[in-house]
Amino acid sequence: IILNFDKDKGNVKIYAQTDILEVLLNDIQYLIHYPYGCNEQTASRLVALLMNDKIQKLTDRFFVNSKAETQNRQDILKMVKRLEEAQNIDGSWGWWRGNSKDFWMTNYVLKALNAADTSGYKTESYEIGLRFIT
Repeated sequence: IILNFDKDKGNVKIYAQTDILEVLLNDIQYLIHYPYGCNEQTASRLVALLMNDKIQKLTDRFFVNSKAETQNRQDILKMVKRLEEAQNIDGSWGWWRGNSKDFWMTNYVLKALNAADTSGYKTESYEIGLRFIT
């Protein structure tokens, strides 16, 4: 394989990994530890945490102790609570807590809360949000 890159565009890093599950778990960790907290990032973090939980349970090889599993669940609940607290009175969400309604953001948050709901993390905010969009 011969690769050519434009030197003026900066350095290039290439890495190869044979285990796609490891790649996915690395991406999940990136989302979980992403430093920003707008509603979009909170919803993305929630989905990543839910995916992490599901992968750990299905593979039964990555949660090395119950402390890590407990932490993941606590983080899920924290993201759900953060989204609940950011919900507007009319049931919508804006980009940040207290922002006016944004239909795209409301839909994005509802997708994340739906994933939480179907994973056993029920929230009234999900139902209220559904009523807003219908």
